Amino acid sequence: MEVVAAESRLVAVTVHAVGAECRRAVRVEVPAGAEAVRVRVPGLPRTVDPAALRAGVTAPGVTVTDVRLSLGAELGPSEQLPELVHAVERAERELAEAEARRERLTLRVAETAALRAVTPRGKRGDSPRPAPVEARLALAAFVDARLESLHAALERARQDADDARHAVALARARRDEAT
Repeated sequence: MEVVAAESRLVAVTVHAVGAECRRAVRVEVPAGAEAVRVRVPGLPRTVDPAALRAGVTAPGVTVTDVRLSLGAELGPSEQLPELVHAVERAERELAEAEARRERLTLRVAETAALRAVTPRGKRGDSPRPAPVEARLALAAFVDARLESLHAALERARQDADDARHAVALARARRDEAT
């Protein structure tokens, strides 16, 4: 039996509440003298329901005797794989850098939040020193302003790390798909 590969093109889609019906057109040139031909249609989605496959013929005197789904694997172009591997490595490096940046900012936030004015202790028996109110208020204003900018930078670093994690997952999926 002769095998002929034929490309299909989508001609109609009907969307239902659950699923969709897709109609494809395939043009097949039957070799001269062939009594039976097996037609392969590559590129169909993996979600095709085998029980829902139907085939019809418009040429007179030709009949369809069987329709079945067969899954196969094809090797992708081998020159593409090294670039995908490098893309994964780049994405992983960028994720490590983003995580390190986030951790450094987290430490800086903790260090800045720990800043406190310390009143020096006097000698035993001495009267307490007057509290330097302006200096304490200036320190509190500095800490608040610094924490505000550090929290904004930390939020950007968290978002960058999330984006980098997504990029790593995407790069790994593309690499795995190609292999």
